[in-house]
Amino acid sequence: MGAHADVKAAIDHGREDLVEVLAEHHLLPTAVERPGEAETGLLGRPRAPTIRFERDGSAGAIDRQTTVQVVDVLGLDSTDACEAARDEIRSHPAWDGT
Repeated sequence: MGAHADVKAAIDHGREDLVEVLAEHHLLPTAVERPGEAETGLLGRPRAPTIRFERDGSAGAIDRQTTVQVVDVLGLDSTDACEAARDEIRSHPAWDGT
């Protein structure tokens, strides 16, 4: 299976399987800064960052709908959470193919 199909399958199996698949495919979440976008939403609540998944610096390995599902499973509601997930994925044994 390709990265997209593997990610979609892992979503149903929970966070641990999803992190493993993301590590296998070297897919990392990246918070995308949008110039001019407010940091807070309605009622002054912090706005969740826009997330995309990149492999070797290029985006597009998974579609927008799947990205939303992955963001929900991983709980990527802040830039800090995104960085923590990046560290978790990179440190997973599957990142090195073991």
